[in-house]
Amino acid sequence: ACPRRMRLLVAPPELNMEMDSYRVGSMLELVRKVSLDLAACGLRTRVCVQGSMGEGVLAGVPRVLAGVSKLLGMMDWQAGEGEPNEGLLGAGAADALVRFGAIGGEEVAPDDDVLLVLAPQSMVGAPIVPPLEALSEAAVSQGSAVVLINPLLQDRQSSSGVMGVRGRAERLAFAESFAEIYHFRLLYSGTTFMYPILGALRMARQDGRRVLYRRLEGGGGEQYLPVGCWVGREPTPREMSELLPSTVGSGEARGESAAAPPGSATGSADGRMPWD
Repeated sequence: ACPRRMRLLVAPPELNMEMDSYRVGSMLELVRKVSLDLAACGLRTRVCVQGSMGEGVLAGVPRVLAGVSKLLGMMDWQAGEGEPNEGLLGAGAADALVRFGAIGGEEVAPDDDVLLVLAPQSMVGAPIVPPLEALSEAAVSQGSAVVLINPLLQDRQSSSGVMGVRGRAERLAFAESFAEIYHFRLLYSGTTFMYPILGALRMARQDGRRVLYRRLEGGGGEQYLPVGCWVGREPTPREMSELLPSTVGSGEARGESAAAPPGSATGSADGRMPWD
């Protein structure tokens, strides 16, 4: 059965909010793609972006979400007259398949099927957990699904003591209540810079396997060769460093075979990987 609380992480450089390569247009394109696919299945989808939080001089929205609510309505959804998605947005009509909203229990409509929450995150002195929890409870109680896209639910410490030790266990438990349905991120040689890209880690809910890919360059392009697989857990940093060299490889990836990593317990006796 599909869970009602889900989260997904898609973090190439353009969607990694911790890097200066982050591009809000790429995030909006991802949300548009997911929303249109859900609408094609007949699901009424609400795209939620957190509004202003905090008080006084600390009031505002996270930098990476500044202006996103407005841009959602301005971007081209091809929903005009004669276009492929004509009537999809419905100009705010109740029967619109794609709607927009903020984060909070009052934002959930009785006929919402899916609520996509775009990059929810706390600010200094303003936790995102209370309004997000209210939205989740209101949605789940009526059978709707909540999907968090690239959430950052970690605490943000402040001098006022907000998001301190008190209540941290409950906040962590709330974050873990969302089942991960998709995971993709690039792996780098260090933690500060985005280059060189050494490989990637990917997981899809269909099989739950986390596949490690090694990046190869050659022939004027790049390829990603699967080199390891884990079921039910993420590979440790040591396991990844053993399978990914510290420099980008070269050559053709086709025809090369991947050996089962130590401790993966997913390779067969002849050394083949589960995707063979």
